[in-house]
Amino acid sequence: MKRLLLLAALLGLVGCATQHTISSATPRSVEVVGPAFTSADNQKAFSLAELECQKHARHAALVRDGGSKPNAFWTFNCVQ
Repeated sequence: MKRLLLLAALLGLVGCATQHTISSATPRSVEVVGPAFTSADNQKAFSLAELECQKHARHAALVRDGGSKPNAFWTFNCVQ
């Protein structure tokens, strides 16, 4: 039982550590890194890119998707 609780706690910590982040951004493009296991993960990446592009009165358009994995990446162009 103790092992099960320890495992649950560790999985919870791992979940907190795998957040989406912007790895690079310019007024014309944004790259986001993070987990990509579900469509919700894709939406999180798009939302981050959209917020970054809006700083320059632009919108995010997906250029490249890094696939379904724990360390995926997305590249977005910021378009008018």
